Amino acid sequence: MKHLVLYHARCNDGYMAAAAFSAAARGAPHDVEYRPIAYTRYETLEAFKEFLGDIDDVDYIWFLDTCPTLMILDYLITLQHPEIIIVDHHLSALENLTLFHDTHPAPFLSGKIRAVFGTERSGASLTVLLFRSRAINSIVKMRCTELWKEMNETQEKVLLVSNTLDSDAINDILYGELNDFDKLVEVRDLWIQSDPATKARADALSSYLAFHNVYEIPPQDFTDWWVKQGSLTDVVEKGFLIDAVGRATAEDALRDARYELIETAKGPVHFYLGNCPSKLGSVFGEAGYMKHPDEQTIVVGLHVNYAKDGITLSIRSRNIKALPLAVALGGGGHSNACGARIDAAEQDVKFTTLFATVRDTLIKALEGGV
Repeated sequence: MKHLVLYHARCNDGYMAAAAFSAAARGAPHDVEYRPIAYTRYETLEAFKEFLGDIDDVDYIWFLDTCPTLMILDYLITLQHPEIIIVDHHLSALENLTLFHDTHPAPFLSGKIRAVFGTERSGASLTVLLFRSRAINSIVKMRCTELWKEMNETQEKVLLVSNTLDSDAINDILYGELNDFDKLVEVRDLWIQSDPATKARADALSSYLAFHNVYEIPPQDFTDWWVKQGSLTDVVEKGFLIDAVGRATAEDALRDARYELIETAKGPVHFYLGNCPSKLGSVFGEAGYMKHPDEQTIVVGLHVNYAKDGITLSIRSRNIKALPLAVALGGGGHSNACGARIDAAEQDVKFTTLFATVRDTLIKALEGGV
């Protein structure tokens, strides 16, 4: 059997989901190809088809920490092969997938599409959970009705894995001593408000992985690379220094950001927008909300990709949901950690105009007008 594993590009969580899949596939007679996929590949059907290429020999396509759009799902169910398995946790994706199930129940009932969702877990954790007691062979043979677990009235046909399952056992298999590796990735990815010590370790691990451009390492080679890094404790200790440098850089960027206290339907919101390196979206956001820890704050970091004529928006928030803004701008993600992309070729990218566009979109999104 051939598996094509598509995982969230340039994301620690997506990459670690692919690494977990690779660890589970070790020693098994499977042909597996791994490809990082960016959300831009979902923008048009032509872009997705070009990315997918010839898949006549593919039996299963896995989407790890990412979910096809409604348009892409419509296309995928027309293909005789392969079958589709989605492992994701983004709220915006859950809404789309639930809608698709409601309008296209047949592919779910037949097993053409299977979905594993847990909005309170990370993509890496869900992948670990999926393989905790099931080998790849048994998973691909199971039909959707066998995997379903009722979660609530609106999500019962989509959510298949409990958010409360413990993943230590599979972690021992995948990472040896790293029995909290995926949990640290999860804390950072979901922006979970954990105890200070756990948060500091999660930030240090994330900074270490980003500094070493872990995304450039093929997922199937991650385990071997990781062994060379030493213990998790060693990595976290080194990561503390890297994280400190990143935070200093983020503080500088925030000082140069534009700020406005805006009135919205949800009350006053502290709104920041400024330039931010793509790897520092979370610490840039944290630098902003820490100035108003008990008040509603939304921080938008801009990263200009001149090679692709695009502007990436990294959106973080505290005490208010940022996801409506991301969705209104054509993006998605989690309630407090999300993002979007603006095509510079189609927009006036003057900073003042861009600031007004994002600010006004936020106001309308919080009013429910977008």
